[in-house]
Amino acid sequence: MEIDDSAAATALLAEHLEYTPLSLIDDIIDSVNNIIYQGVNSLEIGLNSTAPDRLGFESGDEQIDRARLEIEEGLHKLETLLNSTVDKNFDKFEIYVLRNILSIPAGVTPYVRLSHYEGLKLSIASDVPSPEQLTLLRKKLFASRVVNRRLKSEVDKNNTMISQLKSMLQSEHGQAPGLAFLQPGNNTAQHQLTTNAKFALSQLPALKSAINDVRSKAQSLGSSADYLGTVKDEAREGRRGYIEERTKGVLTRHGIVTQPDMLHDGTRFTKDDLEALEQTAAMFNPP
Repeated sequence: MEIDDSAAATALLAEHLEYTPLSLIDDIIDSVNNIIYQGVNSLEIGLNSTAPDRLGFESGDEQIDRARLEIEEGLHKLETLLNSTVDKNFDKFEIYVLRNILSIPAGVTPYVRLSHYEGLKLSIASDVPSPEQLTLLRKKLFASRVVNRRLKSEVDKNNTMISQLKSMLQSEHGQAPGLAFLQPGNNTAQHQLTTNAKFALSQLPALKSAINDVRSKAQSLGSSADYLGTVKDEAREGRRGYIEERTKGVLTRHGIVTQPDMLHDGTRFTKDDLEALEQTAAMFNPP
């Protein structure tokens, strides 16, 4: 026979018996193990109270210790054997009970009605939401909670920012801080004008000193420029006289007449030639 091992069948049996099938089997196995323990304990007491010579041992103190040791070993082996036998056989007992006694045939669970369910009327209201509607409402609730958490986070951030701005706009000693111009009022323009005027007045001595320094430097630069110009003119005239003297000497050595009242056929020097000679002389005698 095929049995119904679903959770509904197990719940039906537990509701009918008022306990689960496995708990019943566990109680039976625990009772048998308790009987075995009590039997082994009683057997140990009886053997230890019996004289060794009646158990087949020789008389003497040494034989008593030997008898106790053999009794303990034998009882331990007996207890182990009994527990192994109980576990082996009660596993079969558990399988048999769950399949043939504490079970419900397949396909019968939906039609079983317990005695305390008789006469119970279960009417379904017409306005009960469908599973699809419940799922949709659950999703909306989850989304609204997410939005609520985000809004609370933004509110906390805004409150923190507002508190920081207020602390920047307020001063502990009653003085206007650096961001006081953000506050509305009629004294803002007057305060700015007073501050600018004080700053300008404080810079006037430094400005006067800078102007006097510039004037003295300009005068010294002007006199130096005139002196340098005079020196350059004198040097230029000296070079020109030197070039003329050297030119006359060269012309005289080559037989060229240099006096205006003396005429002689020969090569004449132009203005460009003289400038070239000046440049050559300047290369050998730099200023």
